[in-house]
Amino acid sequence: MARQIVWTEPALKDRKAILTYWSKRNGSKEYSSKLFLSFREATIMVSRNPNIGRPSDYEGLRVKLVGVYKLFYSLTPTAILIVRVIDGRRDLTKQRI
Repeated sequence: MARQIVWTEPALKDRKAILTYWSKRNGSKEYSSKLFLSFREATIMVSRNPNIGRPSDYEGLRVKLVGVYKLFYSLTPTAILIVRVIDGRRDLTKQRI
């Protein structure tokens, strides 16, 4: 049975910043829309199979790759908590998870 997906405030801000960046950079929302759908598909996959993401270096967090982006999440008995969405090309030691 699929678990409910819950986005934390930092994860929502991350996603919005990523989508806004690509909309401005490309002068169009086409790529941002495709990226939004990729995030949505990844969360659906995670909700159906919570262990699909690999364990991360952060205790209690798993990570699912969505293109170059890393979707960090934790598991609760009834939900998947999306913690952060970070560009995988960045130095994660400088990121606050």
